[in-house]
Amino acid sequence: MRAEFPNAQLKASRFDDFFDVAQAVRAKLQVVTSELGDTWIQGVASDPRKCAEYRAVSRVIRNCLAAGIDTLY
Repeated sequence: MRAEFPNAQLKASRFDDFFDVAQAVRAKLQVVTSELGDTWIQGVASDPRKCAEYRAVSRVIRNCLAAGIDTLY
């Protein structure tokens, strides 16, 4: 990124701050009218809640197996 934008300055901020600054150049921004695709296609790794739920279920299964419980009914 530094090679492409050598004079860029990075600044951490809130999205609201970014949005306020972007409003100043809104008329110059390209408008996308076609399908962008689904960025969630990356899978479970892109869903923090699903990852947390999977880890919780994995812990329960691991504990059950360690306790000798190997059936679901």
